[in-house]
Amino acid sequence: YAGRRTLVVGSGNSATEVAVDLASAGVPVELAVRTPPSILRRDFAGIPTQPLGIALRYAPATIANPLAATLRRISI
Repeated sequence: YAGRRTLVVGSGNSATEVAVDLASAGVPVELAVRTPPSILRRDFAGIPTQPLGIALRYAPATIANPLAATLRRISI
């Protein structure tokens, strides 16, 4: 892949690891995803976010998505 632009499709763990490995080797990488990935910090101000993620697992998207977006804007 040296010297070639590369497209990695997906935002799961495997796709992200491949993209990081390629980028670390100096390969220009772009990611293509269908929907934006949900990114939350492991903790925020010393408070773990995992319990919130577990609680939102079964929440309707109309509730979970705006809440997650707000938390991303605040914490990232």
